[in-house]
Amino acid sequence: MPTSSNDSRVILLINDSLKMKRRVGTALADGSCAVISANDYNAALAAVSGETVAAIVINLDLCNDDGAALCARFKSDPRFRRVPVLLCAQICTETTLSSCHDAGGDDFFSVTTPPEEISARIHYCVNACANPDEIGAPSAPAGDTMEMHLRQSQKMESIGLLAEGIAHDLNNILGGMIGYISLLKAKAKAADSTLPVLDMIEKSSERASEIISQLLDFAKNKHIELQPLDLNPMIKQSLNLIKSSIRFKLGIRDTLKSGLPAIWADSSQMVQAIMNLSLAGIHSIFTGIPELAVETALVSVDNIPGPARARIAVDHVCMTIDIVGVGSGKRSLGLDGDRPLKKIDHAGLELAIARHVINDCNGILYIDTEKPDRTIFTVYLPIYSRPESENSDADTAESVVGQGAGYILVVDDEAIVLQMILDTLDLLGYNGLSASTGTEGIEIFKARMDEIDLVILDLYIPDVPGEEIITELRKLKPDIKILVASGYEYRQKQEKMKELKVNAYLTKPFKLHDLEGKLSQLL
Repeated sequence: MPTSSNDSRVILLINDSLKMKRRVGTALADGSCAVISANDYNAALAAVSGETVAAIVINLDLCNDDGAALCARFKSDPRFRRVPVLLCAQICTETTLSSCHDAGGDDFFSVTTPPEEISARIHYCVNACANPDEIGAPSAPAGDTMEMHLRQSQKMESIGLLAEGIAHDLNNILGGMIGYISLLKAKAKAADSTLPVLDMIEKSSERASEIISQLLDFAKNKHIELQPLDLNPMIKQSLNLIKSSIRFKLGIRDTLKSGLPAIWADSSQMVQAIMNLSLAGIHSIFTGIPELAVETALVSVDNIPGPARARIAVDHVCMTIDIVGVGSGKRSLGLDGDRPLKKIDHAGLELAIARHVINDCNGILYIDTEKPDRTIFTVYLPIYSRPESENSDADTAESVVGQGAGYILVVDDEAIVLQMILDTLDLLGYNGLSASTGTEGIEIFKARMDEIDLVILDLYIPDVPGEEIITELRKLKPDIKILVASGYEYRQKQEKMKELKVNAYLTKPFKLHDLEGKLSQLL
């Protein structure tokens, strides 16, 4: 059992889970704290006899005890009343947060929380809620931090619901705009003077669509979707977000190598990681005007430094984020593995999240903080190797404008989107049938299913859920081709869509050639 020293703070861990013990032990492996473990209240009192306890960590899921009741018991004991208590559990839900708050807990983390963040939370509570050398020192009222997390959780849940509703409505509006712009461009002649104007309108609309997607990704717990992606556009997107979020003068420049091979990543997660690294570096500069420089390059395995080279076999895309401050003095970022944790602030969590994202991509992160007025993050991300089974027929498909044939039923409750799709089908040569409700769509399909070759529908139809419409269509005609044209709803229901044998999916808003490509694949 570890013992305390004059230089170490004692953390009392009440836990009977080996997995949680390892998690906390890894989080505090820098030697800044000594961890004393016990399985129950009495064993804990005996273990810390004569010790000065800086914080208590209790597992909510104890086999033979109630973790929340144990927390309340410590908080009622005069010897530990002002000692911060952190509660941990297998998963983080609003119910667990509420129980932690009701028990008087100061903070909460789950077994999936990265070790760096666990370390940051424990150190924060120790520094904010108690004097490590004197149990009786003044501290923040018990539960204040936990109440803050509970309120933030409820707030983010409300924001997520609001964002989802806003995104659906705005995506429909933008869907009509972007669709009609692509129609106009398709009908315009090559020398038409309006084409540059249409291009500018199209780019502005696409930017608005990206902002809506970012709002959803940051407000909701989106399922991570790794796919081959170009890193450079994600850097551009991150820098635009940083410009809009920083309220002081900031110099930004980028040197992005064109033609880089794809990496295997989740777009929104990687954007967040790039933002977090940049903001952590910016926050590490004490004085002067920070300058942010981002550079990308392709590096061979032999040029990747450190011991990581021995475990990799493919070339990597290298991203360097260099933050230079005009002046001297900088904060400790708190997550440099070669130094103890000296200052806890939001930079610690920013780096923890960024590291987690990079690890998910099998990437490598190096941090250089040797110079007092400069921080350099170097990220190596393995290039994506396309399996031979993957084909690029969709990328090379020839235009079929005016060459389509057959009947297509479109079910969508948004009038402008419905009309835009019908006009696009007409340009492509197809015969379009329309329905603005699920009930109407099913009735039209029943009457003309022998003629209809494909159905395009949104998943969010007020009167009949999209899944029920698909199920009913499959009962009437099992081999009917179904193309779902929807937004965020589809990402939440991918497994269900597989069960319903949806043939293809198109993200709203989409352009003429997007729809054209899907139809050429299906018909």
